Amino acid sequence: MKLKIALIGLGFSGTRFIRCLNYFSESHNSIEIIGISDLKKPVNKLFNDYPFFSSIEELLKVEFDVLIVTTNDNTHENIFREISKLKKNIDLISEKPLVSTLKYCNELDSFFKNRIVFVNYVERFSPIILKLQNFLHKQNLIFKKGSFLWGKDRFLDYRKTMGVYADITHPLDLLTFILKPTNTSVKVINYTYFPITQLDVPVVDSIDVLIKLDKCNITGHSSFTWLERIRKLILYADDKNDPNIGYQIKLSFDNVLWDYDKIQILKYNKCNYTKKIIMNIEYPNNNYISKLPELNKVYAFLSTALKCIYEKKRTQEYLCDYNQAKGNLFLLQKIMQQIDGGTNDD
Repeated sequence: MKLKIALIGLGFSGTRFIRCLNYFSESHNSIEIIGISDLKKPVNKLFNDYPFFSSIEELLKVEFDVLIVTTNDNTHENIFREISKLKKNIDLISEKPLVSTLKYCNELDSFFKNRIVFVNYVERFSPIILKLQNFLHKQNLIFKKGSFLWGKDRFLDYRKTMGVYADITHPLDLLTFILKPTNTSVKVINYTYFPITQLDVPVVDSIDVLIKLDKCNITGHSSFTWLERIRKLILYADDKNDPNIGYQIKLSFDNVLWDYDKIQILKYNKCNYTKKIIMNIEYPNNNYISKLPELNKVYAFLSTALKCIYEKKRTQEYLCDYNQAKGNLFLLQKIMQQIDGGTNDD
């Protein structure tokens, strides 16, 4: 049996997804793309082989098993509302965040719970995260401190956006995925509004936060007004078995090209201040699938999600499922409430 797949959103993200779907179908006889949809018919030849629908309503008249949503971050909830009216048994793969607020998530809670849902927090599928997880499994560490810088240049972008809220969910997801905290708190230190897109509508473009995940204090800055893309995270941890030993963990993603990731782990002694780099690995693009330049993490996410849906599995170690996506929205909600004065209350 083949999974029948429909895709909504044929812009930058949708193009990346369709390239991965085409590659996946070359080696797997388990999927069939039965329709694609956007407001305008795409000119990219990648989409020529698939039936095009100019509205969600028309696409939803077709029978399919999996819907992939790659539209702008502030449109997801409207799409899910339309699908929920049909009572169809459709599984979902969505770009992040799943919806724009926790309020919308709660309104659609029963809809999401009744199907398999995976959200594209793609950095979980970086090989440096696999290296880090393997390292942590062999250690007994307590995280004490962290920092992140996460942003890019979205000035005069043609796409609608909910602002930098969408981007800060990436480090929030990575931190909770790595640290697996029991208690969380977030304090907004600073933020600014700026009309960064061609629509000339002010959105939250930059945020500074202080996050506490159990006993780990994390400072973070995320922005849509930087000169270039930068995605960096640093963590400090102590050895529970030897309090004189500490570790510094540096992670860098998509610098300068997509998928070009780096990890460095430094071990140091607090008594004599000696230090030693025990891991220093770079993953340039030539380490990956040659037919998918700068798309290997997206392909790893998408192929894993499709295989799980095919096998009716709701969870997988590296996939962000519905419960985890809702947890990310819970943290994001705490940030939005402090900035918007409660206008996005759940």
